[in-house]
Amino acid sequence: MRVQELQAVWEAISSSWFTVAFGQGWGSSFASPAVGGLQVTFTHSLLTYVLFKMGVIGLFLTLIYLFFVFEKLLRLYFIDPVKGNAMLWPLIIPILLYASHKSFDFGMLLTLILISSDAARNKLRLSSN
Repeated sequence: MRVQELQAVWEAISSSWFTVAFGQGWGSSFASPAVGGLQVTFTHSLLTYVLFKMGVIGLFLTLIYLFFVFEKLLRLYFIDPVKGNAMLWPLIIPILLYASHKSFDFGMLLTLILISSDAARNKLRLSSN
């Protein structure tokens, strides 16, 4: 139902250029096909959630942020593949499949990726000296 949910989000924001650019706002709701057409204030993907709430501009800014997070995660993966793999899927699932991007643990995971990548890089730099 993720494709249908994306279609429903697009229908909800495509009424004007303003809502396409800036979204419906944080308090808005829509009829989600993923929950039987009930009015909900969330989607099951971080990307569709941001598109609905903040529009194309917010989605673009989120994608830029996620690019840098993935860059750090990739760097961590090459330094410590076990830790990189352990963090990859808990990051991918909320972005694409499940509504856990609204949970505290998703923010903690983002922080952990950034800190672990920097710590691994510093450890590698110290060991090479």
